[in-house]
Amino acid sequence: MKPLMAASGYQANKTWKKPVKDFDGKFICVIEGALPRGLNGKYLTLGPKGKTGIEVAKEVAKKAAAVVCIGSCSAYGNIPSANPNPTDAVGISKAIRRFYSQYRRLSSQWRELHRNIITFPDVRSSASS
Repeated sequence: MKPLMAASGYQANKTWKKPVKDFDGKFICVIEGALPRGLNGKYLTLGPKGKTGIEVAKEVAKKAAAVVCIGSCSAYGNIPSANPNPTDAVGISKAIRRFYSQYRRLSSQWRELHRNIITFPDVRSSASS
């Protein structure tokens, strides 16, 4: 999990915490990369207080309308989770144990989000015309 931001420390915490609070249930959480569980998650810490990547992922994912895993590492653990796996890296669903039984609650929120998603034309089809 890599936050995409220029800020660090306290500014980084503020950068992701405010939108999560202000847009509870109205954003999509996109995660790239496996999460390490070894040493109680201390192989990946974020912010000035050293929150683990798992703690941050849980905090953000529980308020998101949906969680999207980009790539095999975040989806399944991929190479970081291969033996001997000293960091105990795993995919997101295994790391944060978020099950998708909240579908009913999310369906109305998803419809609202879908109205605000910008789609881009397929570049290949316009290039061949």
